[in-house]
Amino acid sequence: IVIVPLMLYSIGCFLFTTEKMYEINWNITLPDDMDLLDDKKTESFRGDGIRHTVYSVHDTEKYFFDFKTANNDEIEKICSNMIAGLQVEEIYAPDFTTEYMWKKYTRDNNILIVVYILDKEQLHMFQQLI
Repeated sequence: IVIVPLMLYSIGCFLFTTEKMYEINWNITLPDDMDLLDDKKTESFRGDGIRHTVYSVHDTEKYFFDFKTANNDEIEKICSNMIAGLQVEEIYAPDFTTEYMWKKYTRDNNILIVVYILDKEQLHMFQQLI
């Protein structure tokens, strides 16, 4: 009785990683070679809320070709507002004073902003589901 639920839970955790959820929800592809560094979220029972996930990315040549490279005050403000209440440790907060690349996705009233901090090789995912 105990083994079956544990097996189902383990399989679910393996198949539905945070990366897979981003890919499925936003119909995007993320880099293959990355490691999860931090994941903070506020979520209600309906699944809405804010999520900030940070990855260390190792192979960036193919993935970031269509990202914008110009700094953007609006993107920085949105991202800063999203993580304000998440208690993100300083080492995992994006440093917008350094060079970064970004891309914004919208669907209905939902937002996903992907920011890549070049000098740290960190990929930040900022998601707001309403």
